[in-house]
Amino acid sequence: MGAQSIFLSTRTLKAFFALIHTQRGYNALHITPLFDVFNKTFVDLTIQPESRMNELDGLIAMLKENHFREKTLILADGGYESYNAFYHLLEKPNATFAVRVKQHHGALREVAKLPMLQPACDISFTLTTTQTNTDKEKRYIINK
Repeated sequence: MGAQSIFLSTRTLKAFFALIHTQRGYNALHITPLFDVFNKTFVDLTIQPESRMNELDGLIAMLKENHFREKTLILADGGYESYNAFYHLLEKPNATFAVRVKQHHGALREVAKLPMLQPACDISFTLTTTQTNTDKEKRYIINK
């Protein structure tokens, strides 16, 4: 979800990175966006100094600020697996989420010890590694 932007600029206390053995350096900001893929627009974003970057805090801040009137699916890459993030995601009306987690690592490794139960509903999806015209015709890839 996050991205780094580098700006050559004067020193600032929070964003400046000095290069070794020189007075020169750069300012780096970390951007965590909330992006609407259907409308191809940014809904919200947080900007943090790279040196104090915390993507989880950025996500939680955006969840607190935004109210989803329509059904919304929030997708997040690894690094967002946290019980705190899941709590905030579960508390959002009209929002569901999918977060990539590493098996046997990270904050959720204890989940593997839970008993396997039947899910409350069936969910089906198609995973594709291509973006062919056939994939688009079958609506595996959605372009709006």
